[in-house]
Amino acid sequence: DIRKRLFTRVLYAGMLISISAICVNLSTGFPLQTNIKWVILFLITLTFLLLNRKLPYSEKIPFILFLGIILFFMPYAFINSGGGKGDFLAYAFFTLISLGYITSRTYQRILFLALVAVFVCMHIVEYLYPELIPVYDYKSRFYDRLIQVPILFCISYMIIKSFTEAYNESNDRLYYYANYDMLTGLLNRWGFSELLAKGFDSVYRDGILLLIDIDNFKLINDHEGHKAGDEALKRFGEILKDYFSDGKTLLSRWGGDEFIVLFSGSEEKLNSLMEEVTRDFQDYISKIEPLANISLGSVYIKDCRSVDDLLVLADQFMYRHKNEKRKICERG
Repeated sequence: DIRKRLFTRVLYAGMLISISAICVNLSTGFPLQTNIKWVILFLITLTFLLLNRKLPYSEKIPFILFLGIILFFMPYAFINSGGGKGDFLAYAFFTLISLGYITSRTYQRILFLALVAVFVCMHIVEYLYPELIPVYDYKSRFYDRLIQVPILFCISYMIIKSFTEAYNESNDRLYYYANYDMLTGLLNRWGFSELLAKGFDSVYRDGILLLIDIDNFKLINDHEGHKAGDEALKRFGEILKDYFSDGKTLLSRWGGDEFIVLFSGSEEKLNSLMEEVTRDFQDYISKIEPLANISLGSVYIKDCRSVDDLLVLADQFMYRHKNEKRKICERG
């Protein structure tokens, strides 16, 4: 799950921020009590990290964590770090980025409103009760910001980069599921139609479209079961990929037991390759169903005005081929 992975990275980021803040505070001369909040944050993120590994992921887990950080940790950190003169705003933005990527819409709204409310309330408290806010010397605050804020920028960048990579990975999977056949790995009807329509008047104009149908495929399902039928389709797809591996030919499982080859070479080369495809498939399928075979119908794309005309014509030629073979069998 993408959000679980992102949540895990945010937890690691929280631990890294805590450790780096403690080191910076110790090196820049901040009082030891300023590290209490970072020790608390480290323990909280470590606890949630362990829970996230053991329990099934639920959006309630990051919601509870962020809500606790916003309502309890951030007010304490605001006062303890010197109020508005500290790094509160930078950490508020980091929190906003993290919760925006990890939580769903309803939880986002609640956490966003809580973050805004805490920000406003803390600045009002600082204005009305300045004596509650400790004052640190300028040099310590300078070095604190000089080191901690760039570290926070780097961690925020890593969170955004992780989300972008996960988003792109998810998009790639969705594209594959939408455009490719899960059984054979070839283009499905939608994916092939999109590419053909885009290149019909350009890159594929001089090509040949070949429509292929596996004859008597139903007998395989009836006699050997649907698993054997699926294996036959998968094997035929593998044979097509073996012989048409030039990277230019489009291969598609058009639907059911129909396949399409969009070839850019000569008709002689296509016929030669299909003879080998037919031979290899016959060697395989004859052991399962002797009556199974393939019928072909090919059309030059430049002879057609539209994609629909092309497919209709290829279908007609394929069924003509199928009928001719049937007549030969009947005469035999």
